[in-house]
Amino acid sequence: MSNAYGIDLGTSNYCVAVYQNDKVEIIPEDTKNPPLYITITDTDTIFGEESKERGNPLNTFFNIKRLIGLNFESEDINNWKKYWPFDIIKDPESNKPKLQINYQDQTKSFYIEEILAMELQKIKLIASNKLGKEVKEAVISVPNCLISTQRQIIKDAAAISELDAKLIIGSTQLAGLYYEMERKNKRWGKTIIVIDLGGGSLNVSLMELLNGSVEAKAVNGAYNLGGEDFTNILIDYCIDDFKKKTSLDIRENPKAFKKLRLQCEKAKERLKSQDHVSIDIDEIMNKKDFNIKISKDKFEELCDDLFNKCIQVIDQLLKDPKIPGKKVDEIILIGGSSQIPKIQSKINIILMEKNFVRR
Repeated sequence: MSNAYGIDLGTSNYCVAVYQNDKVEIIPEDTKNPPLYITITDTDTIFGEESKERGNPLNTFFNIKRLIGLNFESEDINNWKKYWPFDIIKDPESNKPKLQINYQDQTKSFYIEEILAMELQKIKLIASNKLGKEVKEAVISVPNCLISTQRQIIKDAAAISELDAKLIIGSTQLAGLYYEMERKNKRWGKTIIVIDLGGGSLNVSLMELLNGSVEAKAVNGAYNLGGEDFTNILIDYCIDDFKKKTSLDIRENPKAFKKLRLQCEKAKERLKSQDHVSIDIDEIMNKKDFNIKISKDKFEELCDDLFNKCIQVIDQLLKDPKIPGKKVDEIILIGGSSQIPKIQSKINIILMEKNFVRR
């Protein structure tokens, strides 16, 4: 029997795994969720952590999966583009957004699927080198809320990268399958809710676990709500604070903006377990230092509207009439932002209000 390969293609990060030796093995073992960044230079493409930390911000793409299937005039694109250093232009024939950079002394634009194909090509190469044999096909997991046309774009990108996408599967469904595999030969007939709050989207599914299969009974989600939006809230707060102190706008300097973005991402992660964090960047712009302290309470206050939107999506699923007797055995949280304590607290409150039991 041939090995089965899987790629979790997130908005912010990715993960590759292979099922072999009767277990799932992550590739590479030392970095489970590398960043999904790619920098295009005149001679090569830089990928992952190196791209994120050291790539030229004007030629570096990230979080672009949020653009899949959107028209250029989309309100979401207007809201997001101020957080990207690369230009987003309109393709006059298709009305699709295209990503534009300066490449080999000329302006060059790319469709979303072209950049996704470059990313998948790099992921495929990393997995092949690690395993010592070429990976030619894989199952790719994506947010449940992606519609068929958006999933087709990912399939097209895989084809461009010469990777055969045998199946495009929703992330929460995949989590349910893994949950069942891990509990093989144990009690069946469980009902679970999987909440996947990742970098770019929120996906919620209620599933019944049967012997050998997982059946989705109810699904809900928001393709434009995720951890990146929490990071962006912090970025705005820091930019406003620096502007008040110095009259300088960090958005006008791509390198300064990149430094701030990376520090805001790290601050968001630290605030999951710390009450206060400091962001200190020496000479961020015009030889001015950037210094700010942010408390967990302040972060939660800034993001409260977005947190409540997450709970509304979950609440809508819990109201679904397909839920049998409102009996749920377990709640499974996946995605980095599902670990934010305030979100977990809000989820627990709504479960108690509806007499759900979380074990």
